[in-house]
Amino acid sequence: MINIAICDDEKVFLDKAAAHIKRMNINVEVDVFTDPYKLLDSMKIYRFDVCVLDIELQRTDGLSIANKIKALDENTIIIFLTNYDKYVYAGYHVGAFRYVRKSQMDNELNEAIDSSIKALNKSNSYIVLCFYNNETKKVPLHDVIMITKENKNVMFHLTDNTIVRERRTIADVEQKIKNDSFITIRKGVIINAEHIKFIDGGALILDNGETYYISREKTKIVKNRILKFWGKEIE
Repeated sequence: MINIAICDDEKVFLDKAAAHIKRMNINVEVDVFTDPYKLLDSMKIYRFDVCVLDIELQRTDGLSIANKIKALDENTIIIFLTNYDKYVYAGYHVGAFRYVRKSQMDNELNEAIDSSIKALNKSNSYIVLCFYNNETKKVPLHDVIMITKENKNVMFHLTDNTIVRERRTIADVEQKIKNDSFITIRKGVIINAEHIKFIDGGALILDNGETYYISREKTKIVKNRILKFWGKEIE
């Protein structure tokens, strides 16, 4: 069961989005909100896998609500609804997974929900790591921020600030992790795009506050892969 919340203070679009999702052939439960603060209150006791937010709300705006949602549950996927193309890049700063134009909702929302479900399925993938105390654990790939090479070791940087060191090659890791979110940005550095907060030139700012730089020869291809993962169509 996929739990989806939709928040839009224009009831016509709220009803249209809800009806569209319910018509899709998926196992989904949809809750609707005209008040974004009621959505936030609900999230304190109930988890939503996906939140579909109007980016322009009367009392506030979708970007600030998205930040509050991420503070409550960083794993929630955000889909923005808007009438204006100008918001797309601002949306990526809060980790927007998809950007749907209301004028194209019938076409774009379907793809956004499908992609979200695929991402949720991928988030359940894991890698087996051996920790310093010889304890072996299945670690969800979502909990891996980045992977780096250090001499003959590979370092797995996790969301709880743990760094797991293993004697293996980074090529072996790349073979085992078949996931579009893991992108090699330079030799010996693989970043999980789920944890990239935004792009500033050749710099990637992660959600843990750290900054890593794309190698000059990889800049275009890396940016394109990140934007594609985020749902931005590349012309």
